[in-house]
Amino acid sequence: TDIRILPPVAEMNGLFYFKEIHYWIKNKKYISRKTFGEPCVIEEEIEVAKQLNDPDIQAMLDDYKIFSRKETHLMPILHLNCEFSKGELVSQSVIGGQVKIFQCDPQTIIKQITKIATSRHYQNGTEDGMFDMKEGYNLTLSKTGEKLETKYMVQPFKNPSEVDSKYKTINVVEFCRKSLKPDSVLRSAIREMLYGEEITTSREETAKTSPKTDTKKAAKNEPVKEEPKKLTLQQKLDARKKLNGKK
Repeated sequence: TDIRILPPVAEMNGLFYFKEIHYWIKNKKYISRKTFGEPCVIEEEIEVAKQLNDPDIQAMLDDYKIFSRKETHLMPILHLNCEFSKGELVSQSVIGGQVKIFQCDPQTIIKQITKIATSRHYQNGTEDGMFDMKEGYNLTLSKTGEKLETKYMVQPFKNPSEVDSKYKTINVVEFCRKSLKPDSVLRSAIREMLYGEEITTSREETAKTSPKTDTKKAAKNEPVKEEPKKLTLQQKLDARKKLNGKK
């Protein structure tokens, strides 16, 4: 696979990637506010839950099938179709005709690209170095083996090449921020897993999933049955303290 990493935006602080931290909770992905250096309510709930010393809760947190913390690296790239003649690049085109966001999980790829980008052989005197639109370098990504034997290789092209300036880089930080869900949704997701509490959705999701009002029952002024409220974790902790105090 041949790619060209585009110049980073200012919010990426000079790095060619933006690290996204997220959780998988029951097969759903939730981006953590830790991604932006902010407190994460999911982490807060986990720390409080661990204080209960409940083996069932700990078992859930250890079960990667329903809960896991992951990191991925987002990069704006061009996926290229390159043609060579006698080892020299003769033409290149952008597959799909647009900039894409490359989500790179393997840390080995990031380390290899960093090593290449900082090598004196690929310094060109431009502000963006090997990611420069005119004097930057393409990269070839390859993979061998499977599962635990998987190995990734990154090989730079030997000569720089120019890419069309019409391809504007994507602000991956802004892209990630827009995918962030409200704290109420994040907290609800982890609490539903841990304690079985009813899950809260965002406004858009609520609008799609809210049940319709039964107008016939409303017309008859029939009382609405309220579901019993579940205790919050803090209430459970307080109850335990009172119980221990009586013993």
